[in-house]
This record gives sequence, C-alpha cells and structure tokens, in this order.
Amino acid sequence: MPQIAIDILEVVKFLALQTNTYVHLSDTEEKLIKHQTEDSIEFIKNSELYAELLLAKEIYEKESSDNKRLQGAAEKPRRPKPLR
Repeated sequence: MPQIAIDILEVVKFLALQTNTYVHLSDTEEKLIKHQTEDSIEFIKNSELYAELLLAKEIYEKESSDNKRLQGAAEKPRRPKPLR
C-alpha cells in the first residue's frame, strides 16, 4: 500500500510538472507541487508501514532464494553408489 501511494505521487508530480498539457503553472506553483509531492513521499518512507513493507520484501526475497537453492539441490541427479 505505501508503494502504491508513492507511485501515485510520482505520477502526479510527472503529470503536473513535466507534461505541460493544458496546465500553465507559475514558478511558485511548480515549486509548491514539487515540494509537496517530495515531502509526502518522504513522509511515507519514514512511516512504520513502509518499514514493515521493506522488511516483508526482504523476508520474501530470502525465502525465495532459499527455496530455489533447496529445489536446485533436490533436482540434482545423484550418482549411484558403486557396488562392492
């Protein structure tokens, strides 16, 4: 959820400041939009919810790599033991 909010703010910033379609903003308005979107993104990144998201991603990636490693080990063909 926090990542969605950050993505939305990035889109708002892009549409308001870089597309120049049908909107004519003064320098003051552009600075205000830039400042507000960047402050909002920073606020979200400093939130506990965002920290939990990062932790969850880290755990997921670690478990995924562990699972791939274990699957790779299970799929390796085993050599037959020599007969005595």
